[in-house]
Amino acid sequence: ATAGVAARYTTDFRAARVFVTTPSLFGLPLTSNVFLSRSREQVGSSERPFVTDKSDLTLEQRFRTRARLQIAYGYSFQRNHTFDVNADPADPFAFDIAVNVAKLTATGIRDTRDDLVDATRGQFFSGTFEYGVSALGSDLRFAKQFAEQTYYRTLGGGLVFATAGRLGLAAGYGQDLIPSERFFAGGGSTVRGYAEGTLGPRNAFGDPVGGNAML
Repeated sequence: ATAGVAARYTTDFRAARVFVTTPSLFGLPLTSNVFLSRSREQVGSSERPFVTDKSDLTLEQRFRTRARLQIAYGYSFQRNHTFDVNADPADPFAFDIAVNVAKLTATGIRDTRDDLVDATRGQFFSGTFEYGVSALGSDLRFAKQFAEQTYYRTLGGGLVFATAGRLGLAAGYGQDLIPSERFFAGGGSTVRGYAEGTLGPRNAFGDPVGGNAML
């Protein structure tokens, strides 16, 4: 088994993760991972900031097939606490919500790129399905699907043609999705020319709120 610690710190996001991984299970080529993480993220505008605190436990297993396909499945339990930083402590209607999010996940990945950092040919596909299950401790019931496909081709003369497509769909059963389960677009990894996560629906204060679908 292998264990490790990872951390990330920016002006609006802080996170730490501890993980343990084993490369096989009872002699089978089945990688098992346990992740325990804690994060704090500030969202919304500078005039009306919100903070989301998350504590997350994830149990996951992965295996590879002969067709360069990697399959992963697992269970995660998250304690999500989102609140208004500048709320009046005496205000009974101040935004302050804490929920448990428990979900089953399944992911398929196929990667034929020649380089993981600076690809010049090949393809990458990833598809993930998530299902929030109340029987496993979740306060929310929802289904969520996200798929991504990228393609790289060398044109010659040092030029590389690269393209990507992403599709996300989500639905809550009898309730709205909380912000952390919605889709946000904008930024260098989705649509350049927009600030990170700002492309999409906004609330009455002009802050991005995310959506139930993304293309």
